[in-house]
Amino acid sequence: MSDNSAESPLLILKIISADLTKHVHETFGKMDPSCAVEWIQPAPPGSGATEHRETYSRTKTAWGGGKHPVWNHLCVGRRYDPSPSSPEAVAFRVDEDDAFSRDPIGRTAPVPVAELLPEDGFRQGRVAEFPLFHTEGGVTEDRGRVSVQALVVSAASSELHAEADARVEEGTFVGPVDRIGVSGGTAPFFSLVLSEGYREAHRQSAQYYIGKDLSRAVDELE
Repeated sequence: MSDNSAESPLLILKIISADLTKHVHETFGKMDPSCAVEWIQPAPPGSGATEHRETYSRTKTAWGGGKHPVWNHLCVGRRYDPSPSSPEAVAFRVDEDDAFSRDPIGRTAPVPVAELLPEDGFRQGRVAEFPLFHTEGGVTEDRGRVSVQALVVSAASSELHAEADARVEEGTFVGPVDRIGVSGGTAPFFSLVLSEGYREAHRQSAQYYIGKDLSRAVDELE
C-alpha cells in the first residue's frame, strides 16, 4: 500500500454529471441518481485479498435527474502516490436512490489515478468521461458515461502555510458566492469567480477557484 503521507499531493475529484442509456429501478417518474467514488489500493499483506476498496465520497441525490443527472460535486481531498507506477485507482458507481433503498445503475472499470492527473504545469485536469456498465445474469450492458474532473493541490508545507495565512483583498472575487456540495466535514466550500479588474491586472482565468469557510475548520490553520 502506498505511503500517503503529509508530503503527498492532494487530489480533489469533481463528479460533474452522467449521461445514462437506460431508465431502471423507477416505476413512476424519473430516476433519482447519485454517484459514489471508490478508492482502490493493493490489499495489506496477509489479508488474503488482492485489493482494498473504500467508498470515500458520494454525491447528493439528483432527485428527478432522470438519465441526465448533474451533481457538480467536489469530493474531499485525498493524498495519493504521485509516482507513475502507483497502483492506486478509483472507480465510480451510479445508483438509483429512493427513500428506503439504493439500487445499482452502472459502474466504471477501475481508473488509475495517474490517468486523472492534469498535464505537467497545470493544477486542473480536463473533463474526462468514463463508460458505465452493469452485469447481471452473465450479461453486461452499457449504461452510459460519467463525467469527472481532477484538481491537484501541492502538499509542500511552505505552500500550505502561505495559502492558509494569505488574506484576500476585498473585490478580488465576484459576490455573492455559491456554495458547493461536498461529502464529509462541516466546513462549507464555495465556488469563486475572479473579478474582471483582477483578471485584467493579473492575466488570470476567471474560474477554477474554491473558497472554504475556515471559521469551521480552525484546526487546519497552524
